Amino acid sequence: LTAIAAFYGLDTSACETPFDFADRILHHLHPHLSDGGAVLDAGAAADDDDDADDLTHLSAEDRRLAAFRVFMRPDADGDIKLPLTVDLFFGLLELEHCTSEFKESGYDDLRVVATLAPAEVEDLVPDREDQTVLLTAGFEWNVKASEYNLLDHWALELHRAHGTGVFESKVSAAFRAEDEANAAAAAKAMATGEAVLSADGTYYIGADGKIDLKHGDEEVKMGYGSTVDWDPTPILKVLYESPCPIVDDTVEDVAPAAAAAKPAESAGSRIEGFLDKLPHNLTLKSMIKRWNRRYFKAINGELFYYPDNKAVERPLGQIRLRGSEINYGGGNTLEIIDKKNERRMILRTATTRELEHWKNSLDIEAAPAAAAAPTAASAAATAPQARKQSLKERCHTVIFDIGGCSARAGFAGSQQDAPKAWPEIFIPACVGVSPTGEVQVGADALVPEARKDAKISYPFRLSETMDQNYDIKALEHLYQSMYNKLEIDPTDYTALLTEPQMMTEKDRIAMAEIMFETFNVPALYMKPQPYLSMFSYGATSGVIVDIGDRIDVVPLDQGYVFEKGISQLKQGGKTITERMQRGMTAQGHRFFSAPEAYIARLVKERACFVAPDFDKAQQTLAQGRIQQEVIDCRRFAVPDGTKLFKVTGERFQSTEGLFTPNQWGKDNLGVHELCHKAIQAAPVDLRKGLARNIYLSGGTTLIPGFPERLEDALQKLMPASCDVNVHAGTYREHAAYRGAAVVASLNNFESMCVWQDEWHETGTKVLSKFTEDMNRPPEDMLYDGDTSDDDDSDGESGDGGDDTDDEESDDDEDSDED
Repeated sequence: LTAIAAFYGLDTSACETPFDFADRILHHLHPHLSDGGAVLDAGAAADDDDDADDLTHLSAEDRRLAAFRVFMRPDADGDIKLPLTVDLFFGLLELEHCTSEFKESGYDDLRVVATLAPAEVEDLVPDREDQTVLLTAGFEWNVKASEYNLLDHWALELHRAHGTGVFESKVSAAFRAEDEANAAAAAKAMATGEAVLSADGTYYIGADGKIDLKHGDEEVKMGYGSTVDWDPTPILKVLYESPCPIVDDTVEDVAPAAAAAKPAESAGSRIEGFLDKLPHNLTLKSMIKRWNRRYFKAINGELFYYPDNKAVERPLGQIRLRGSEINYGGGNTLEIIDKKNERRMILRTATTRELEHWKNSLDIEAAPAAAAAPTAASAAATAPQARKQSLKERCHTVIFDIGGCSARAGFAGSQQDAPKAWPEIFIPACVGVSPTGEVQVGADALVPEARKDAKISYPFRLSETMDQNYDIKALEHLYQSMYNKLEIDPTDYTALLTEPQMMTEKDRIAMAEIMFETFNVPALYMKPQPYLSMFSYGATSGVIVDIGDRIDVVPLDQGYVFEKGISQLKQGGKTITERMQRGMTAQGHRFFSAPEAYIARLVKERACFVAPDFDKAQQTLAQGRIQQEVIDCRRFAVPDGTKLFKVTGERFQSTEGLFTPNQWGKDNLGVHELCHKAIQAAPVDLRKGLARNIYLSGGTTLIPGFPERLEDALQKLMPASCDVNVHAGTYREHAAYRGAAVVASLNNFESMCVWQDEWHETGTKVLSKFTEDMNRPPEDMLYDGDTSDDDDSDGESGDGGDDTDDEESDDDEDSDED
């Protein structure tokens, strides 16, 4: 506080306590705040006044703060009470009307609410008096909580409150004394080698110093609070928030001059609000005190800004979003780069949550218009719900794409809809079944109440032994839940299922039985995920590198698979998450349960990258020149109370095992070597074509630096005359789903399916239909005569997707030949 006051050049000669410094700083930053000294004096007077409850002589603001201080006032023995819940905290401050707004925004932990910055409070609390009360009370609560060591034992103290939501220091002291007695009992048990009864006489401490729940004839149950009480729902909302960025555009045909002067009247803004804008020709290095507050509206691929939210008739200026780059900057900033018009704009938000909201919305506006393929018929489908309803009415196929950690479901439309395919449902692929038979799916299965006694299963997650034993029963629950969320009758829709690579015939039959016997679908189509991912690129030849929870590398030529080149490893994205967990453990964080793994996954997705050269990166780290990444987790209320996670070396060390498996303690090939193996499995005349067409699929391939590292590493393994080209689609985390939508839009899709009557007449043998079209026929059936290595030999294996999908890179040399 002294340093902050000195930074602003404040006179603090009269400040004696931290409260004095804080009030002086707050008063300087927010002149509208009332004098903090009067508030403190009122609180002190309340402490000394016998009639402390009589606060009628104070202003409304001071009265609320004084009442809050009366609640926290120590008694004659020095014992204190503190609120532990947001509801009680707001109730004491007469802010009950703000409770729902905070909880809906993810701020349901008092530790987070009490440390919010003024700008964050302003976003949620419109009234300035309420803002003052909340900021002041939050600061004072933090001081008291730290003084009584509350924050270090938060989960335990919350459990001990027994639902009252009140921390009592005398109760906590009694528990601490009991803990000390139990520690002494544990030492005694370890010394004597005999079990010792706990201080309260409810359980035994074994000879190893740990709780012995089985000592004696009866099982003793513990009641201590732990990480089992943590709710991962807020963090899952962030990880699985995937709004469709491919939308239909209905841009009016107006003159450029008129459009620049004023946005189209009928156009609705995707997002609008106040942001700080850096003036032209200023860089982030010279931005101190030069930001201008402006009101922004994103409309039809353009971002307009105005002096305020009232003067919106004529904008001060604009920048083109369509086709522009939207990049993160430091300190809650966004950078918009319009390469076509050679313009640049830097914006700043007040909070991280607001930054993410603007980034997602501007990314959607920046998507190329070609991706939307705007037509008059699609103009009504601009809203996601309207689009979903439109697809439900027009299509007859539903897609289920279930991977090792995530599940997707949605509708497949016509050939015009295929390039815009996007899952309606995107959830964790987990199922929880309680002892009573109650089933929860997705995020609902991971909440504390549901997972307490339930068995949590990920149906398609590979086991450590690679025995391929999938949980088919849990898979049925997952399908049922997604049918319910899509609000459709299974008997009305053909089911298109993606399956893991190398699935056994037994599991494939079990999946078909679920669809035909349980859900009574009219028709069924099944294909491996890597195979379908290739179709999302509009290609039929190449090497697909699918990395999600695991690694799959599959070479194909005109839709036929080279079986000798197929590789599958159980290591992948899940392993990177586990390595990140280890790195966080080294920093003192103890996150070992399955729900807590999502904390490490969030850190992984926000911070990790693949180093171009691992050895050089290690040297750079030793020199202290690797940038530290800070991930704000305040709104997630993680179990150990950590607000900011800071990672440096773990950013690239966690991912290196993809290319150097011995970094993970494995002796298998790296992903670039698996690609080389896949190429070598093809005939000599096809290898150049395969090398030029490496396609990425799966969320793990989104890690920055991965495509470049793969291309460089594979190029070193190939002959100098063979060029390597890695294609990294923008939406490759949903590549299998989008490829399934392409297959469903084919004119002969119905003939490719297995129909209900075929299933009942032929039985399980009819499922061979799904694998026959992937088996490579004899060479003389594929190639007639000349097999020389010319440009036409791999014409089909190139990009081939520029007219059906906007995900391919613009610099693909093969696209012109195709």
